[in-house]
Amino acid sequence: MKHPVLAALFVLLALPATARTIDLAFMPPKVEPQNICSPDSAGDPKDDMADQVGEGDLTDALRLQYLMHDIRVLQSQDPDRWFDFILTL
Repeated sequence: MKHPVLAALFVLLALPATARTIDLAFMPPKVEPQNICSPDSAGDPKDDMADQVGEGDLTDALRLQYLMHDIRVLQSQDPDRWFDFILTL
């Protein structure tokens, strides 16, 4: 045979591949059962506009701060879509 490398390659390809399989078990993580359907009875959830500093009402400066933040977010998302809405604010 003129090409011993090719002959060896054909012999290796003709032999069945002997490989072991790895046994893996894909299991979900263990999660503690919880009652997620009913709201928490600890009390009313805090309002989004609630003052983080204390129990008092929001001042006009804080309201403007929230509004300016929301306006910047809306402008960064899609200024053409939110133009009329921002104008009415």
